Amino acid sequence: MTKAELMWAIEKKDADFQKICNELFCCGCAMATLQPRKNDVWDIVCIIAMPEKEGERKCEIVIGNRHTSFQPYVAWHCFDGNSYAWGHYVQTIDEAWECAKEKIMNELGIRREM
Repeated sequence: MTKAELMWAIEKKDADFQKICNELFCCGCAMATLQPRKNDVWDIVCIIAMPEKEGERKCEIVIGNRHTSFQPYVAWHCFDGNSYAWGHYVQTIDEAWECAKEKIMNELGIRREM
C-alpha cells in the first residue's frame, strides 16, 4: 500500500471513527484525530483520546503503521502520550480498526452484543 493509499484509508476511517466516538460519548468528548507522531519505527496514524478518569493516567487508543509486509499495523493503548502497551499486531488496516474498536469498547465498559 502506498503512503497516499494509506492516508486515504485513514481519512475514510477517521470519519467513521468520529461518528462512532460521537455515538459512544454523546457529546463527542473522544476525538479521532490524525496527529502524526512516532513510536520507534511505527508511524502513529490515528489517535482516539479516551475520556479522562480521575486518578488514572491519560489513555488513548492508537493505530500504528510500520510500512513492512509482515503485520504492518498495530492497535495499542497509549498512556500519557508516550507509553504504548497491549498491542494487537495485524496484517490490514481494517483489522487494526476492528482491534481499536474493541479496545475502545473495553475502555468504556461496553459489551458487544453477540
